[in-house]
Amino acid sequence: MIVTRIAKRKNSRRLFAVYVDGEFAFDASDAVILKFGLRTNDSIDEERIAAIKTSELQTEAQLIAVNYVSYRPRSSREVLDHLMRKGFSKELADSVVRHFESVSLINNLEFARMFVRDKLRRKPTGKALLQKLLAAKGIPSPMIDQVLREHISDEDQKNAARDLASRRMRSTKRSLAALDPTKQKQRLTGYLLRHGFSSEIVHKTIQALFRQ
Repeated sequence: MIVTRIAKRKNSRRLFAVYVDGEFAFDASDAVILKFGLRTNDSIDEERIAAIKTSELQTEAQLIAVNYVSYRPRSSREVLDHLMRKGFSKELADSVVRHFESVSLINNLEFARMFVRDKLRRKPTGKALLQKLLAAKGIPSPMIDQVLREHISDEDQKNAARDLASRRMRSTKRSLAALDPTKQKQRLTGYLLRHGFSSEIVHKTIQALFRQ
């Protein structure tokens, strides 16, 4: 088989249409064409075509992943899921993620630190909820524990729970006023628990607020 034509795609900045024996065979980017030294009148076989297609698929996946991580830090799980949603196989997505980790385009520890800082800056949040959210991003448990130790003390959690409960009481002042004290406590307790605070901290927070 002979490469009879390599033509630039009109609607693409990087793709070329490659013709073999006068028939369209596959698309390849300029980078892949250069990598394989592909030229018109070259002999080509099915094995080389398969290798070119595999390399092109890898290049496409990497470009999509680069674009995805360019907006903000991403976890390995996020990049993997994004590539699979785009139609790439898990095997290929895994290889891209491993490569990105090796060159520090993905850093799960720094991602977790950024994630926790951002959540705490936006709204008081309990450890349990942060743990759940990080686990959903694919962050391993030992790394989650390390990051939470770095950013949150017991005193931080007490202050955050009190702050969140106070905000909630102000924003729902009218509806809470219609309830008896027991139901007010129950409602606030459920609210704090849903935001990831421990039962002990919630109990102490409610006691302190209703002594005022």
